[in-house]
Amino acid sequence: MVRYLDKEEYGLSILFFQVIGYLALFDFGFGPAVIQQFALHRGDDEHNQLMVNRIMSTGVYAFLGLGLLVSLVGFFFAPFVPDVYHLRADLAEVAVPIVFTLSVVMGAQFLQRGLGGIFYAHHRQTLIGTTSFIVNISGTILSIVLLSQGIGLWSFVYSNIFQVFTTLLVQVILLRRYSGFMNGVHDSRNG
Repeated sequence: MVRYLDKEEYGLSILFFQVIGYLALFDFGFGPAVIQQFALHRGDDEHNQLMVNRIMSTGVYAFLGLGLLVSLVGFFFAPFVPDVYHLRADLAEVAVPIVFTLSVVMGAQFLQRGLGGIFYAHHRQTLIGTTSFIVNISGTILSIVLLSQGIGLWSFVYSNIFQVFTTLLVQVILLRRYSGFMNGVHDSRNG
């Protein structure tokens, strides 16, 4: 990455990762709470299935609200980035739309977290962790390839978009494939 960015651009890329990290904190501990509630209702009886559906729908709406909050915070913060960090004009021009875009991407990531919590609650960390690792490594490689093609700082945005939506797609596919474990059904084909 250093090979394709000058000192100021590299510093700004680190700032983008910090913004993403700070925005990720806006779940206020809701993610672990959802995982705990999923874990409490692992049985295959009607009551547990009803509770899982309620937790899922409540979680989706709550994470949607948190994602909207994250996007709004990012929108509010983005115009101040050039002044706060004393960016030169060419970097200031690109920094504001990138922070806007990353805010929306982070908002979308909150929905992804809600779905991922199901796997942790049902002791499928290896399943979701391995696929997330592969997607994250692929995103890093994508960033470097895009940087080498002259895309510049937008490379990190495109990489994050790829990671969030690919992880979301993988989670939906895995949920459909392994939906039996959510209801406590242990089919030998599904592990």
